[in-house]
Amino acid sequence: MVRVQLMGMTNFLRSMKSMETEILPAAKEVLYAEGQNILRESRKEVPFLRGVLSSSGRVHEPYVTKKKAVVEITYGGAAGGKFEGEGSVNYAIIQHENEKFRHAAGRKAFYLRDPVNRARSGFEQRLNERLGRVVAYRRRQAQIEGGEDADS
Repeated sequence: MVRVQLMGMTNFLRSMKSMETEILPAAKEVLYAEGQNILRESRKEVPFLRGVLSSSGRVHEPYVTKKKAVVEITYGGAAGGKFEGEGSVNYAIIQHENEKFRHAAGRKAFYLRDPVNRARSGFEQRLNERLGRVVAYRRRQAQIEGGEDADS
């Protein structure tokens, strides 16, 4: 299984501590959305023959601890079985790591690592902006559900 974790968002985590009960669910939603964007980009590059490897890509439920926020993006599952002639070596890893394989145009090795690395630029800023929007939206929804005028 190919697995990548995005971690180390110091300011993001610091902002979460201030309103943990309100922010934590929003932070998970934001991390999951970022993971989905990365997976979408990765699927443009993943080697494709029958689509088994591509369709095995998943974004897992994010988790947050005191020191890190993590969203895992994996390939494997149905495509993670044994590769013929290679014993117990995972097919997703073989495809990810072997630069010598020939693929159709746009398809390549490092189909997950490269989109993750590209996403690092502006990552924390995007998360903080999204987090602000999600929290504001949830507050408006709570006001509406509580019978308050959202514009007051």
